[in-house]
This record gives sequence, C-alpha cells and structure tokens, in this order.
Amino acid sequence: MKSHIKDVPLRDVQNLLDNRGIDIQKVGIKNVDVPLIIQRKGQDNQVVYATAQICASLDSNFKGTHMSRFMEILNEWREKELLGVDIKGCLEAIQQKLGANSAQVKFVFKYFIEKEAPVSTNFFWVQKFL
Repeated sequence: MKSHIKDVPLRDVQNLLDNRGIDIQKVGIKNVDVPLIIQRKGQDNQVVYATAQICASLDSNFKGTHMSRFMEILNEWREKELLGVDIKGCLEAIQQKLGANSAQVKFVFKYFIEKEAPVSTNFFWVQKFL
C-alpha cells in the first residue's frame, strides 16, 4: 500500500529568531526519575533515586528550545559523583548548551545516614529529607 505522507524534514524552529521581544523565565522538564551517585565524606558513595526538574530561561530572540537537550545534560550528569560544587557545574552546562542566562535544577530524593544510638551504641540508618 502506498503512503500518502510526504517525507518532509521538520524545520528546526527553536533556533529561528523571534521578533516579539518576550523573554521566557522558565522552560524545561520535570518529574524525571533518575539514579544519582552521591559522594559521602569519608564513606562509600551512595546511589539515590531522585526525581529531577531542570529548567532554563529563554531569551526573547529565540522561539524555543529542544527539550531533549535537558535530557542529554541530565544523562551526562547522573553518572558523575555529585557534591554541591558539581551541581553548580551542571547549571553552567545547562546555561552553556542552551544559551540561557539562568538555569535551575532540583533533585528530590531520600538520603540515609548511619547513626549511633546513644545508649545501646548500635548503629542504624536514619532518613534525611533533602
């Protein structure tokens, strides 16, 4: 059976100039589940399962952005051993790759630390909410 759909390449509209003069404060992705490796001082790394939200500003001279670029950045950074300093590097990567003036990243996850009970001196895991 012959298809009536023409093989026409889609225009890359996100890079087209926009003359409306409207800055967009936030454009991005949210509720993306991803494993992260968290460095712990003096201990083994801990793998946590996080829900991520990444967004960036969009300058008034751009029509849009490729949402897949957010996923590319997330995939690059999820394999790194994260510390607070590395989150700053992730933000800089978002800004650079998307040509954005500002960026935000949010990871929500459960983090456990080992604590010693004061009386029994037994060790147990305590959940920290981050």
